[in-house]
Amino acid sequence: MVEKNIKSLLKNGYFIYNVKDKKKLNFLKDDIFKESKKILKGKIKKNFFNEFHNINISNQKLNEYRLKLMKKVNVGEKFSKKGYEIFQEIIQKIFGLDIVAQKNVNLVIQKPNDPSQISVHRDAPPNSDYELVVWVPLVNTFKSKNMYILDKNNTSKLIKKIKKFSNNNKKSEKIMDFYYSFAFNKSKKHKLRFGQALIFWTGLIHCVPENQEKETRWSLNFRFKNTFSPYGTKGFPDYFAVANSSPITKLALEKKGSDFN
Repeated sequence: MVEKNIKSLLKNGYFIYNVKDKKKLNFLKDDIFKESKKILKGKIKKNFFNEFHNINISNQKLNEYRLKLMKKVNVGEKFSKKGYEIFQEIIQKIFGLDIVAQKNVNLVIQKPNDPSQISVHRDAPPNSDYELVVWVPLVNTFKSKNMYILDKNNTSKLIKKIKKFSNNNKKSEKIMDFYYSFAFNKSKKHKLRFGQALIFWTGLIHCVPENQEKETRWSLNFRFKNTFSPYGTKGFPDYFAVANSSPITKLALEKKGSDFN
């Protein structure tokens, strides 16, 4: 399965990964639930994640809740470390043993009919081309309660088209119309179950549609790269922390701090 995932990564720029240890993933979800219960002071439904939008709180309180929850999620890099544990096998196969993980895990809550999402974009630049994003839905996704991804071939086609239009002085409005239309029409729309993750290269264009379903979408974003590969604008140690080191790196660091020099 690992070799199949890597082949898909090289061909398409992404793959769907089935989490082997769902207990660790459930730990993250349970932690979010417990913290939410504290912050919202008991305003918790039975099917909390899918029905989050039914909780009667003002927009101001909702924003305060999100900020508090994000702070709790990222305190002590607990989620970042747990995320590496969950995806360690496949991440090491791709990057080797010297790995850094982004310190702050991004938690996204997308309620039905919420337009405040970055619709179509790719992460590199400004992120490094040597990074992978691990997109982990905390609920089952389907239709517009989802994220769509353009494979490597279609991402390349779209970028070339946009460059050609720009060189021919085509109006910016028409360029953007084409950009959005191509991205949404050509993107892959995978249904993911809780326990699956979309792992993709930062160079791919991806789309976040407005959630028009009757359930809230929750997801976590992890980022990993090799410690010694080039960084983007988000570098080490401000944004990334060491998740794992190879024996030779440990020896080299030991030498630096000893009388070997």
